[in-house]
This record gives sequence, C-alpha cells and structure tokens, in this order.
Amino acid sequence: MVSQNAINLTKGVFASSFIVYIGWVLLQKTTPSAEDVFQNLPPDLQEKVKRQREETKRQRSVLLEQIKENAFSDRPVWDVKSVPMPSSNQDKKDKDHVVLEGQR
Repeated sequence: MVSQNAINLTKGVFASSFIVYIGWVLLQKTTPSAEDVFQNLPPDLQEKVKRQREETKRQRSVLLEQIKENAFSDRPVWDVKSVPMPSSNQDKKDKDHVVLEGQR
C-alpha cells in the first residue's frame, strides 16, 4: 500500500504544476505581441521606430561585413580594422569607433 506521504507529495506536485501552467497561459493570453504594440503607437512614433529599425539593421550589416572582412584577412587578430559602434547618446550625430590595438 502507498503511504499517505507519497499521496500528498503527488497531489502537491500536480497542484503546483497546474498553478504554474495556469499562470503561463494567462501570461500568454494577456501579453501583447511586439506587432500589436507597434500598431497601437501613434503614426509619428511608428515612423520613428521604423527609422530606428532600419538604422539598427544597417549598423548590424556593416558590422557583419567588417567581421567577415577581418576574418578572411591575412593580418593578425590584433591588427584589424576598427569596428563601428553605435553611440550611447542617440542625439549625438557622430558615431564612436572602437579602435583596436593595431591602429594606434
């Protein structure tokens, strides 16, 4: 015969699992998707987000091209071209660059 402790443990595990599952379902149903949030923005903010997405995409592609170029280079790892980094201050027009050891 199964002990009462084993039965209580099994009930507790199932009850806890059910509570966690209900929480997960509620979270999935009540949290809006990124597209829903974007659609609910005013038109001027939607344009700003679109521009920022395009700029981020452009920066990532430039970074990826630079990484590929440096990877296929015959130069040593410490002697590579600078990698453009986005500025921490978004109002700043000029971009900061990380200058690696070989270019000093």
